[in-house]
Amino acid sequence: MNGNALGTETSKSIHQSMGQPNTFFPQYIARYYALQTDIEAKSISKIIFVNIQFYHWEYDTFIPTFVGSVITLPESPEQLKGYVENWWLKYTAFEDTTWKDSIKNDGEMHTDIDQEYGITTLFWCEDLVSIDGPDQLLEVEKQLVEVFEEV
Repeated sequence: MNGNALGTETSKSIHQSMGQPNTFFPQYIARYYALQTDIEAKSISKIIFVNIQFYHWEYDTFIPTFVGSVITLPESPEQLKGYVENWWLKYTAFEDTTWKDSIKNDGEMHTDIDQEYGITTLFWCEDLVSIDGPDQLLEVEKQLVEVFEEV
C-alpha cells in the first residue's frame, strides 16, 4: 500500500532535550498489505498488518516483539492510505486497556473488537529474536496468509 515505506512514530528533532529520548530511536516499524485485486476494485475489507515493536515507553522491561495481524474493516474506505494509521496495531497490542499487561510473546491468537469503529483485529505476538532465519520468516508469512484467508 505504501510502497517501500515503513510506518513509525513521527520523527523528532536531533536537538530534543535529554529528557525526551523516547522518539529518538523508533519505537516500532509497521507495514500493512491488501490484495491488489481489492485495491483495484476499491473494495478492501481486510488487511494484513505487521508491527515490529523495539521498545515501549510504558514498559520498563520490553522484549522486542513481532506482532502479526489481520484487520477486518467494517466498510471499504475510499483510500486505504490515510485511513489506516501506522500506530493501530501497536496501540491494540500494548496500550488498549483490554490487553495491556496481558499480552505474552507466545504466539497465542487474540481478538480485539473496536466497538466504536467496528474494526476487528486478530493478532499474535512473538519474540522478534525467535525469527532467526528465512525458514522461520516464511512460516510467519504462511500464518499471516492462512489467517487472512480464513477471515
